Amino acid sequence: MRRPIRTRRVVAVLLSALMAALVVTPGLAVLSDTVFVGGEVTFAASSATITAISAGGFGYTCAATTDGAAWCWGGNSTGELGNGTTTDSLVGVRVTKAGGANLTGVTALSAGLDHTCARTSDGAAWCWGTNRQGQLGDGTTTERHRAVRVTKAGGGYLTGVTAVSAGLGANACAATSDGAAWCWGGNSSGSLGDGTTTERDRAVQVTEAGGGNLVGVTAISAGTYDTCARTSDGGAWCWGANDSGQLGDGTTTERHQAVLVTVI
Repeated sequence: MRRPIRTRRVVAVLLSALMAALVVTPGLAVLSDTVFVGGEVTFAASSATITAISAGGFGYTCAATTDGAAWCWGGNSTGELGNGTTTDSLVGVRVTKAGGANLTGVTALSAGLDHTCARTSDGAAWCWGTNRQGQLGDGTTTERHRAVRVTKAGGGYLTGVTAVSAGLGANACAATSDGAAWCWGGNSSGSLGDGTTTERDRAVQVTEAGGGNLVGVTAISAGTYDTCARTSDGGAWCWGANDSGQLGDGTTTERHQAVLVTVI
């Protein structure tokens, strides 16, 4: 354990800059605790280093570390820091699970607008923060200040998760080890890809235009009202809003199922 580093009367701007430098520099330790004593700030550093980082849309950021922990800092009005509060934090705070235990085994995470989702080493997906349209995937629309596990439509947890992406709208998606794509949350433009515009508070499987499930998915990225995925044959598939041609299918027609991106 490194000896604590003391700074006197640190203003918010300098504190934010220090934190930013810490989290973007490979190999530097993550702040594991912060103590305010007599106008001074004490940082206690751990030996863990950052493996993944994602900045959210509502002024917050989250990171995963080598010890499998998830840390978030910044704005927290709807619990997007995942530490059981709605209090903003100028330094990283540990993400916890519903019930109070720390979220562990985190291998990847994605910060959305005001909700965050993470993948753990056992293939589970966990989300926290805003949940007005079911974007946490736990079967409710209840705001969560701690991480809850994503479930599937029809019952049971979403398993075998290999990638996860929280959208900048009220949506999130994941890829699973069997090559499927799953999405949940807001669906006003068909951004869940299940052939409807019905919001879902549990994960539903993405389908292809013309019928059948989208298969061979190896990567996925959720936008605001549209989502795209890569498949094992090198194809790119997109679905959702298409007013600017963002689905790449040669049209500006909204798609509620995945369509293959075309090239000129």
